[in-house]
Amino acid sequence: MSIVKMSESAAKQFKTFLADNEVTADVIRLHFAGMGWGGPVFNLVLDEQKEDDKTANIEGLTFLVNE
Repeated sequence: MSIVKMSESAAKQFKTFLADNEVTADVIRLHFAGMGWGGPVFNLVLDEQKEDDKTANIEGLTFLVNE
């Protein structure tokens, strides 16, 4: 099972968002930031892969999660 799931359409929109904001990095770390009124909240951070990270590759982007 993948640690991150994203539709092809969402991935393309996310890549457009990164390009529009002149972000050239393709490695994104997901951080759990707590619970909000609508459910879990996550932060996205540009980072480098660490040894114990779980990874998911979607449309040329690498998402990192440290369990």
